[in-house]
Amino acid sequence: MEGVPGNPLIAREWTPHHKVSHVSGPHAIWIDEERKLFVYYHGENDVTRIASTTDGIHFQYEGVAVTTKMYDAISEASYARVFRYTLPGKDNRYIMLLMGNNRGTRRIYLAWSNDGRAWETRRTPVIDPPPGTGQIAQAWYFPWRGRHYLIYHGHLTDSFQTANLYASEIDRRSSGRGIWACSTTTQRPRPTMWPR
Repeated sequence: MEGVPGNPLIAREWTPHHKVSHVSGPHAIWIDEERKLFVYYHGENDVTRIASTTDGIHFQYEGVAVTTKMYDAISEASYARVFRYTLPGKDNRYIMLLMGNNRGTRRIYLAWSNDGRAWETRRTPVIDPPPGTGQIAQAWYFPWRGRHYLIYHGHLTDSFQTANLYASEIDRRSSGRGIWACSTTTQRPRPTMWPR
């Protein structure tokens, strides 16, 4: 929004923190313990960063949340979404769901944190693209009626311009080892275990 004082709120050039080609994919979540709004964003695509604010206008750079080096064989770690949720068997308050580009195929990956700043990762994907899709991204954690889902979009293999929404149910019964099973509801369940 040109002409609006203070824009952009998070710039491509934020001295001395970063100078990137773009800033994209912002996701904001209120962190109760700090009484701040945290915004997760990427730029470049191989790193997700954090900025915080107490007023929604003036931001403080908080550092890097995750990078591609924290996962196996990915070249992008972007479009992160953060939710307050404790994984069974983990000492965390937050989960991060993000898109990772694994050898040309975008999959959903997982990280978890106790404070929203320092993140541990599951190095392998949580969800692979369902049949008929080639790329998936922007997963949301969605609890509903005592059940737990991940909602995400998948681009159709034969028409990249077309995307459908998909839901994968998370099975909490495997919580004894801190592992969840995910299966896509649009096909016969083929569980993916998380976190490992």
